[in-house]
Amino acid sequence: MLNTIAIDRRDEWPTNNASYAKGTVLSSGEFGIVKLAELRHPISEMNGSETRKCVIKTIYLKRRLEKILGVFEGYDDDSLQQKHEEKIFRFIRRLILDLYILNRSVLIY
Repeated sequence: MLNTIAIDRRDEWPTNNASYAKGTVLSSGEFGIVKLAELRHPISEMNGSETRKCVIKTIYLKRRLEKILGVFEGYDDDSLQQKHEEKIFRFIRRLILDLYILNRSVLIY
């Protein structure tokens, strides 16, 4: 799991978990969770700005990969092997897309 990311100098957000109050669960599933969160930052409170909200997306990559590999374990059928490869390809494509979006949103060092 990625715990911290670099700070975008144009719009600073803290990278520690203690600065955020987790709120409503927007979506939850076997492979991840999406929550609404509010920023609890001392600087925001001092200059009187309103609470900043964001969305925190947690992805359970290990669970996804274990599910893909576990379903087809022990089968030698070529059609199952092809489905297995397609699922892995989709998993990798989605992972790359998630990383691309994260990279476009904030600077990663």
